[in-house]
Amino acid sequence: MVAWAGPWPVDERWWDREGHRRRARLQLQLADGRAVLVHVEGGRWAVEGLYD
Repeated sequence: MVAWAGPWPVDERWWDREGHRRRARLQLQLADGRAVLVHVEGGRWAVEGLYD
């Protein structure tokens, strides 16, 4: 990783007890020039997208 942007907090469906989600997104730039959009939710990390 050579650069990053974020985090951007997301609080979705805050009015809905069952559908409520809280997470944070970050964009990472990798050494090979690609970018990755990741998020953390409930202590677990996941990749949402890869960009060339």
